[in-house]
Amino acid sequence: MGKENLRGESTKPQDLLHEGPKLTHRFYESINIYLQDAQRNGVLRPHQRDVFESFQRFFQEGYTRGFIELPTGTGKTVLFVELSKALLNTDPSLPRPKILVVTPTKDLVQQIMGRTGEKGYGKFAPELKVGSFFSDTPDKEKTEEALDMYDVVVTTYNSFSILNKRNEYRPITDTDKQLLLQEYQSSRISEYIDKEEIHHLVSSIKYIPTGRNLLNKFDVFILDEAHHTLGVKTGSIVNSLPPNKVILGFTATPDASQQKKLIHYLPEKIHSLELNEAIWLGLLAPIVPIGIKSGIHIRGSNLYDDSGDFIDSRIRYLAEDPKRNRLIIEAAKSLTQHGIGTVISCIAGNEAWHARYLAEKLEREGVRAVAVHRGVPSQERQEIYQQFEKGEIDVLTFIGVLSEGWDSYRAKAMIGARPTRSIIFSKQRVGRITRPGGIAFAIDIWDEYEDKNPAINVADILNEGDIPLGSTVGIAEDRGIIQQVIASLTETTPLMTVLPSNYKNYEELLSDLDVLNKGVLVSYDRKQTPEWAIASRITSTYSGVTDEIFAKIEELKGIKISKKLARQGNSIRTVYSVNQAKDLLYKLPKIDPRKYFIDEKGVKRISPEGLVVLFGKRYPNLNLEIVQEQLEKIEDQLDWIPACYQLTREGSQYRNYKVIKIYNAEQKTIDLLNQALSEYFQQTLLDKRQI
Repeated sequence: MGKENLRGESTKPQDLLHEGPKLTHRFYESINIYLQDAQRNGVLRPHQRDVFESFQRFFQEGYTRGFIELPTGTGKTVLFVELSKALLNTDPSLPRPKILVVTPTKDLVQQIMGRTGEKGYGKFAPELKVGSFFSDTPDKEKTEEALDMYDVVVTTYNSFSILNKRNEYRPITDTDKQLLLQEYQSSRISEYIDKEEIHHLVSSIKYIPTGRNLLNKFDVFILDEAHHTLGVKTGSIVNSLPPNKVILGFTATPDASQQKKLIHYLPEKIHSLELNEAIWLGLLAPIVPIGIKSGIHIRGSNLYDDSGDFIDSRIRYLAEDPKRNRLIIEAAKSLTQHGIGTVISCIAGNEAWHARYLAEKLEREGVRAVAVHRGVPSQERQEIYQQFEKGEIDVLTFIGVLSEGWDSYRAKAMIGARPTRSIIFSKQRVGRITRPGGIAFAIDIWDEYEDKNPAINVADILNEGDIPLGSTVGIAEDRGIIQQVIASLTETTPLMTVLPSNYKNYEELLSDLDVLNKGVLVSYDRKQTPEWAIASRITSTYSGVTDEIFAKIEELKGIKISKKLARQGNSIRTVYSVNQAKDLLYKLPKIDPRKYFIDEKGVKRISPEGLVVLFGKRYPNLNLEIVQEQLEKIEDQLDWIPACYQLTREGSQYRNYKVIKIYNAEQKTIDLLNQALSEYFQQTLLDKRQI
């Protein structure tokens, strides 16, 4: 065996664990033995045995990095627990491999460890020594010595990053001390410290860094919800792991977009099973997809993040719309009247206001409901989940925390109150209700949309085409409950006769478009000059620029701006000729937002800032954000033009401008806004009394 020098540089030819038979061959043999035992004992279901046979081929061919695509609820946790047992059953003459399981949340760490014996390793592999490394782990269990004791360690993706940064240490040897003394005595430190002090300093050192991080302790990495690898930080850590480490991902959603694919990090697709296939095989509950028309348009500019999903703060008006919320509440009441455990996906923001509001309203109307979100401590959430399973709670309104890995057999209805453009999120939340047993009702609140980026609904992820009302994906023996639920929903909500599936066509359109880099398409000259850009990236000199601004300029000027379509993440964006768009922005009228402005036609205009001043005495808590929200609601009744004002002070070397809408200051505008503000503050006061 080789040694390490003081800088932690390994002089060993290879890790001890990998001496002798190649690691992948050892794992192939281990799975072969496991499958023989499993067949005799009937441990695995047929589809799980198929996965293990795929693992066997994977290791037989010498691969070390790959992923398994399985729908939520098909026994993923059981699979990687059983896989751990198989891989740990290696040649007893060689060290046992160390396994690290990485999962997204604290809740899932607890669930996977299964210390109560109801789930995870505690239920299916109580003989294994399983520890954890995350924020709630006691410090004494996070030491290197403690980690060395475990067969399996469970961590979060956040703590995965910490393990990557934390040094591995080893006990110092006499040889190390001699080398350290030589280094210190020959360095400038000897000019300031005498020999005796140097000896004392060296003798007090018990451990020295190996130059490796704590991830190096592990040989097998099991990535639960492996699409988290698509994040920049996690992806870079995975890529940095040595090639002799085995990395296995489990996910229901391996692709976030055409650019973000799990296969870029884990090159081998070991096994896959589509959601609708799993349902028709009877592995998951049959699904009844239902659409409820909200009658509301998704409107506004800059709605999407870089991945193409909606930005919650930009669709907050949906969360606050009383008519839309009434439909959600009525749907939840109908479901619970039939004894169906229900979860409601809500719009984030304002301290989880939407989830809290809906839960409180349901409680007041006789439905046992609780809001769960990251503001609720992990332990308290676990208690709430147990109450839900026992039937003591009927509805969970949620933001974030139920989207991955939450395991419930009682949840059999999901209301998508938050529109989404994320395939990953859409599949995850439907997966919350598809555990085997009963019939699952997946209800989309269907909002109209006016641009080219539709929300993703249940029909889109089931790969069954358009789905008529009352149809079922999978075999549902009890058609009576389906008819009863639909009849009940029909009494209180406007149901869609068909839930359309348009996403396949949308994906095909996306694949033909140029890909934006941070909102810009560049020319191929050496300067990489931006030639086309989305509205907000035309120029850094002007902020607040949107598609709506350019559409209004076209309308007012009677011109057509050169533009085309391109893709940003999972969304289609309009890009404009940068030179032409810049020229039009430079010609916008420049105003003082605190004063009235008379336009070229002699019309008196007022800015949102001016409206804050105008209505400030009437509504003392008024601010610019509230005014802008209310203006958006009534904007189709208002006359406005684009303008801009200077952000930097006069005399500054650089001039930056904010593009805004300025409104006709006629009495109609004042009356409409006053009515909207009055209704807003009355509703806010009512909500505060209720929550």
